[in-house]
Amino acid sequence: MNYVYLRVFIENYSLPTRIISSIVSVLNLLYDKFCADKLPATVRNFLPFLLSTILYYTYDMIFVLHGFTFSAGTFSAGVLSGSISVIITASVYKLKNGKPISANAEILLIENLLSNYVKADLISYTASTIKSILDGENEDKEQQIFDTVLKNSDTEINSVELKVMVALIIKAVMAVKTK
Repeated sequence: MNYVYLRVFIENYSLPTRIISSIVSVLNLLYDKFCADKLPATVRNFLPFLLSTILYYTYDMIFVLHGFTFSAGTFSAGVLSGSISVIITASVYKLKNGKPISANAEILLIENLLSNYVKADLISYTASTIKSILDGENEDKEQQIFDTVLKNSDTEINSVELKVMVALIIKAVMAVKTK
């Protein structure tokens, strides 16, 4: 994925989603620069999604006039914005370090979410495997992803933490799936 592909990918989404994703990406880059070591990996992975959901809720409250109603649509839009912001942030880091960027936004998202859990040399392989599991018609995708991450993990992972991370990966990838 180069700059042009990233731009075309982002143009598929609404203006509020793009703005919120950009704001969260900038906040995420600032956070990573100044205080990345202060929180555990799981919290760092959830932070863009939490910020996006809060910002999307605020947008709905002010501009769409939904008042204080928190709907499933707001949550889904927050997850989508969080997913896009993770993709943007991962792209910025890869461009900055001169590394090749995956041509698939979903794989880039999975790689970034797995970066704290999987061995560095196995991240691309694990992300591709998870993408193929999600694209397949097989049952019990969550358990297959759980086993894949556990097999390629480089650290001792709490089972509950890993199940939450797998659920986040599934929800985030489903949010950005192209039509």
